Amino acid sequence: MLFAVMGFFKPGVDTAPAHLQADLNEHLAQPAMNVRLAGYLKDAEGRRTGLMAILDVDSHARAQAYLHASPYFIAGLYERCEVAEYDLELGRLG
Repeated sequence: MLFAVMGFFKPGVDTAPAHLQADLNEHLAQPAMNVRLAGYLKDAEGRRTGLMAILDVDSHARAQAYLHASPYFIAGLYERCEVAEYDLELGRLG
């Protein structure tokens, strides 16, 4: 099943410290999780407002655990987070 995992930054946060970026890259590259897509969400002016990943995992709980293990989540950069099953209607991943 596909899940969208989204974290929306707190006001004033549009970049993470360099050490967290390296940790995030490792988190996204975990071989145990099938990250199909990942990238930053941006507003109309091009400022980063959050991060979204599409995971191919077997349960909502597993997607939630992935979010909670994120270096950005642990560092408290997110104001709001959401995990939702993603029902692909058009196009394809991979």
